[in-house]
Amino acid sequence: MDNMSNIKNTTDLFLRKIQTVSIDGRGITGLSSGIEELDKITHGFQEGDLITVAGRPAIGKSSLALSMVKRIAIDHRMPVIYISPSMTGEKIVQRLLSIVCKIPLEHIVSGMLSVEEWENLERGSAALRDSPIYIFDTQGISIDKLEEQVHMFCKQNKAKAVFIDYLQLIQSKGNPNWTRNDEVTEVVCRLKSLAMTLNVPFIILSQTNRPEHKEATDSIYTPKLSDLRDSGTIEDVSDMVMFIHRPEYYQVYQDEYGNDLRDITELYIEKNLTGHRNRIRLKSNYDIASFESVQTQNLSFDSGQASPFGIF
Repeated sequence: MDNMSNIKNTTDLFLRKIQTVSIDGRGITGLSSGIEELDKITHGFQEGDLITVAGRPAIGKSSLALSMVKRIAIDHRMPVIYISPSMTGEKIVQRLLSIVCKIPLEHIVSGMLSVEEWENLERGSAALRDSPIYIFDTQGISIDKLEEQVHMFCKQNKAKAVFIDYLQLIQSKGNPNWTRNDEVTEVVCRLKSLAMTLNVPFIILSQTNRPEHKEATDSIYTPKLSDLRDSGTIEDVSDMVMFIHRPEYYQVYQDEYGNDLRDITELYIEKNLTGHRNRIRLKSNYDIASFESVQTQNLSFDSGQASPFGIF
């Protein structure tokens, strides 16, 4: 009964939040991702929500997540936990330095830096060193250990967001007769429960199934919820599901309306309990993991054809 609350108290808290948002004028009731067009659709990442960012391997999930970490923890000084069984802490630092300093990752990894880049690296290192980012890079981490560590660090450091890179690498020690689907189901349900207990948004990266070749090379191919790998529970439990898609990755360079898709990353918001399903396009530079909104008026759609994503 510890979580039981009087509806009057909950209503009063929500009204105070709405009043603050109304004064601010941006319409963001949750944690800003740092991507303006995304925040307009999601109204920010809400406390206690489970947000799934899904896509194929090497499509840009980690780059997108770390760009959000930079905006939250370095630009706005809010504590963030980043759990990555897929990358070492050193690799995460390399990527964050690339984002902060706007230096190509290859230059940082190789040490082949210009004088100007060295100066930028020194300044960026100082900013990163002093930022409230907490990294867990334990390979094969179990959901039990993750719960223990995240609960402790959220309480001690008042973390405002938890990122997990990525879901399928979190281990479950359930029934030995369980299928992979059963294991992922347990993990994702416990992550959602933990997010609600701590009242913090959890942003989890997830793999998707490989699209059929014909689908992937089709200029109008769009990711869909059935692409989520290993468990339909991911779709059920998540408060928001967005897919990251790069048409150029599949040698698609124009959409059906003639829009240039080179250096474009698309985010498909396919489930959104706080707003519309929608799509946004970001101008991306993966050398430095930068993402900038492409204004929606630059997207052309037939005037008589409704967008399948809701309101543009």
